[in-house]
Amino acid sequence: MNPHATPAPRVSAIVSLYNAERFVRGCLDDLLGQTLADSLEIIVIDACSPQGEGAIVQDYRRDHPNIVYVRTDEREGVYASWNRGVRLARAPYVTNANADDRHREDALERLAAALDEAPEAGFAYGDCRVGQTENERYADNAGQRVMRFPDFFAPATLLYCQLGPQPLWRRRVHDVIGFFDESYRACADWDFDIRLAAAFRGIHVPEALGLYLEHEAAITFRDDTMTRENDRVQRQWQHPEAVEERYRAAGVPCQTTEERALVHFDMALRALRFYPPWCYGAPAHNPGFARRCLRHALRLAPALAPAKELLALSDAVLTALDDLPSPLGLPSQATLAGVAAS
Repeated sequence: MNPHATPAPRVSAIVSLYNAERFVRGCLDDLLGQTLADSLEIIVIDACSPQGEGAIVQDYRRDHPNIVYVRTDEREGVYASWNRGVRLARAPYVTNANADDRHREDALERLAAALDEAPEAGFAYGDCRVGQTENERYADNAGQRVMRFPDFFAPATLLYCQLGPQPLWRRRVHDVIGFFDESYRACADWDFDIRLAAAFRGIHVPEALGLYLEHEAAITFRDDTMTRENDRVQRQWQHPEAVEERYRAAGVPCQTTEERALVHFDMALRALRFYPPWCYGAPAHNPGFARRCLRHALRLAPALAPAKELLALSDAVLTALDDLPSPLGLPSQATLAGVAAS
């Protein structure tokens, strides 16, 4: 037995670094301060950064053998680094630990416990505070802005990403659905969420477990990458087969023609009004997707009168509607997102 080997970890946290020198110490201190730090593996992927992150990480490694450091020969995107980290991970649970974000001290322990209690689930996620101060600790944030994520519902992943910035997932899900799509720069996590939803149940822990840094330099805000890639995800996944696959994954009957028509009608209603957490309770709308779902529902069941009536309305009228009840008796988007409770 190797006397210097560290015990098998419970969680592997993947940190991708590029031009992130100012965040490294805070990131590592945050992870090393987790309540399960003794069973945490920290995998740092230095994506050939021109800054001095490597020297800082090596300094930490002298006292913390649970830190793994890899520097790539060439610049690579964040999702390539995440994939590299997943392949190196020794723990059964994996998370992405963004260098500029922070965690509540028991965040990873709470998420791991949720998965321990639900062996059939593939991933868990919590709510998230939002800050605008670099290297602010979770404990120092007042919690005035919180992104409240919905309880997991597989079909809703076709409308927006439900994972949040700091999910925890079982490493073995990659054996089923593959890895992050490295052709994306900003939206591979949404694509990953959609693929996860077809194969695994998710668990929402309704507590603020992380702190997300909102800043103009983030790719979310600095150019049109997010908009273009959101459009790409929608073109790839907002189609009838994907809709039915996710309703089946949610346990909704989807075999007969009538059942399938109701599924597409339900999806149309959800597309008319949904609640992305980063909109803080304000609704979003996708009338184009709603209309495609309504047309498909009518192709399957031409006599479905409510679908005919909605299809006859203008987009402005459609998006002004209050939340309509699910024809399947399923929870509304507002209920799933906790909007009524907040």
